[in-house]
Amino acid sequence: MSGGYYYLVASLPHLKFGAAPLLAPGQFLSRCAGQVSAAHDRVLAGVELFQARPAKTGLALLDRWHEHERTLRNALASERAKRLGAAAAGHLRDFRPDARLAEIARQLLALDSPLAADEELDRVRWRFLEELAFGHHFDLETLVVYLLKLRILERRARFDPTVGAALFDRMLAQGAERGREACAHSGN
Repeated sequence: MSGGYYYLVASLPHLKFGAAPLLAPGQFLSRCAGQVSAAHDRVLAGVELFQARPAKTGLALLDRWHEHERTLRNALASERAKRLGAAAAGHLRDFRPDARLAEIARQLLALDSPLAADEELDRVRWRFLEELAFGHHFDLETLVVYLLKLRILERRARFDPTVGAALFDRMLAQGAERGREACAHSGN
């Protein structure tokens, strides 16, 4: 446990999965800047949901987050490869199998809607953050979990059903046009 950020943590709006974020990550970091140590400010500045090659941070909670995320992504890549009959080896990073996350990956990929699968994937992440937060209340770890949750909410808020439907319709129209052109060129 590091730091005693009682006032800062108590002043933060409550976060709920599926709700609009009441604070942007940048606003959160600005609030923290004057209230946390310089070392903790540097840690928070480096917190991202996804990192291709995360290095050890020295903060056990954040290292566990990166390990979980890497293992979850590997499980998804492995399961996708199985479904396609392809080798997953080139897509895995420091692969360490985890039966629980492999089952979660199977369930996610079995969903009919990619949007629903993506939402459930973010729910899995959220629940893991809840587990990580256990026993932390007013410390740096609490702030890290809060920031990661904010980043999930921010990511979810970018999904716009109207824009997605328009993109899907445009892709269908382009596919239909290509199909018509292919038939016309083949003489059918």
